[in-house]
Amino acid sequence: MSETHALSADDCEILITRELRRAGIEPAALRRTMSRFTQPADGWYFERAGTFEVYDRRFSALVACRNVPTPLSARDVDGVRARGRSAHAQRAPVRNG
Repeated sequence: MSETHALSADDCEILITRELRRAGIEPAALRRTMSRFTQPADGWYFERAGTFEVYDRRFSALVACRNVPTPLSARDVDGVRARGRSAHAQRAPVRNG
């Protein structure tokens, strides 16, 4: 079993892009909207907002990734959804590493 924080934030960004492309979704113009990189024991958190293209359709999305020792709460999810609405994102997927 791997260590909780073995996946770095950079690794996660690469993984997100690769997996989206494998699913036929092309990320375009992703920008960092929020990030928190703390001590290794505390983990990390970041968000990317941008445009995605799939089947010749474009839509906006907010992707939130976190790798912290605490469980994801409803308040965390509500916060991402609120930031997604303020960024005019049509989707706001959340991934808890």
